[in-house]
Amino acid sequence: SLTPQSNVESPLLTTEEAHEYLKICRTSLHNLVKQELLTPVNPVPGRTMYLKSDLDEFITYEGRKTSVSAYNKAIT
Repeated sequence: SLTPQSNVESPLLTTEEAHEYLKICRTSLHNLVKQELLTPVNPVPGRTMYLKSDLDEFITYEGRKTSVSAYNKAIT
């Protein structure tokens, strides 16, 4: 299950921190950006960062989607 790691305090996370926070590999993080499910920010040119609040929203959304999928399978 997707649960954020609680040791991240900054509102901005590096790519490394973001994929660790989401407990996914770097490639999966890149794929989420390509699919426009996550949007990186660039506070400094050439530096990709992610808003922690966006990652938390993604975790909540994915958890809800998974729950609905499991529910739909259970009732059919």
